[in-house]
Amino acid sequence: MYSLTNIINKYNHKAKILLSLVLVNFFIAGIGFMTQIKIANILGKDGFGLIAFAVALSTYSRVFVRLGTDKTLVRDLIHFPEKFGELVISSLVLRYAVMLIFIFCLLSWKLLGVNSENFTWGVVLIVIGNSLVSLDLQAAFDSSNNMVRHAFYKLIYKSIYFMLIWVVILFDPRKLSIISVGLSAIISAVVYVSAQYYWLLGECVLDDIQRVFHDFSDIIRGSIKGNVLVLIAAIGSTSIGYFNQLVLSYYYGISELGVYAAAWILVTAANLLLMQIMRVAGPAIARLTRGYSGAEEQKRFLSLYVSFLIIASSPLWLAAITVPDIIIQFLFKPEFASAANMLRVFGVYIIILSVGIVASQYLINARMEKSYFKCVTLGWSIGLVISFILIPKYGALGTALAVLFTHSITILFYWATVGMKRREQA
Repeated sequence: MYSLTNIINKYNHKAKILLSLVLVNFFIAGIGFMTQIKIANILGKDGFGLIAFAVALSTYSRVFVRLGTDKTLVRDLIHFPEKFGELVISSLVLRYAVMLIFIFCLLSWKLLGVNSENFTWGVVLIVIGNSLVSLDLQAAFDSSNNMVRHAFYKLIYKSIYFMLIWVVILFDPRKLSIISVGLSAIISAVVYVSAQYYWLLGECVLDDIQRVFHDFSDIIRGSIKGNVLVLIAAIGSTSIGYFNQLVLSYYYGISELGVYAAAWILVTAANLLLMQIMRVAGPAIARLTRGYSGAEEQKRFLSLYVSFLIIASSPLWLAAITVPDIIIQFLFKPEFASAANMLRVFGVYIIILSVGIVASQYLINARMEKSYFKCVTLGWSIGLVISFILIPKYGALGTALAVLFTHSITILFYWATVGMKRREQA
């Protein structure tokens, strides 16, 4: 049984890293929260709905470009540290290839005039800018305990983005448009990834680069094969939160999506916080699942992890559940008033999300990709039926409920699978 002193000593270093990440991301989340609210109030629910539409599309594009490596690369770098350069560079080459294909398809879609009403040039720019972020090296930083350095790069990235937006807002708010938001996203993303590549050059030697290109086909084939199930599952997992938004825009239009997106800002803020904790815990789970830890140690770690996530996110979900009307009235124009109905649902969703992150992270690090794939596929299939029942009838509120129910079902499958795995180990 761990004493409080033992727990503090064991996790002291991780606590310092987490504190640094939380402070940086607290600043980013705070400024980002105010910026999103300002954009929503200036552009109105129609303009903000277009931005939400672009964000939903770019969320899918990031999943495709990353090819599941964002979920497996930390694990692989921890399990095979001698292949650091080879794994990182091959992942990067593969992502660039997919990114070029994606941009070609995106521009072709626009030029052919498909869905021209909502698919504006501003939406295209936002999608490209957000997609460029998936060419980053976060997994390499996390596995080498350089999370604080990466957080600094992210701080620069977000600071540039916010500065470009606020310059327009402060000097002439009427000139703020979807296009200016998209250009800001592209400029800041280019600076963000370029700074990380400079660091990578100091970590990888020429031999690593030559090895990747010498055995290019074998390495790339291995990367794709090892991540295909995770990629498909990641698409399904992403669909739980974002496919519903596309369905909502189809049935009720961009304005209703704009109202929904106003409430979704809170989920974005919670997700940002939870992802930083997840980053710190990621290498620890990777080591925990290498086969050197017993069932009791894993149970203790997972219990602490779940409890910490719920407590850390409690200010957000408590506020959303108890005072949603006050939050919406204080932050947004009257046209967003109905977002309060969704905010209470999202408060419960944040709790569910905190519980689910732990289970999904464990399954992937334990190399249970097939089980993870089955859970997501089954959960999303059920959720798809729920979505097409609730969204046409209840609009934005139905979308929020569909997200909550779908994720809850999927997370039940996650934990049932984790439980079976642990019983096998006992």
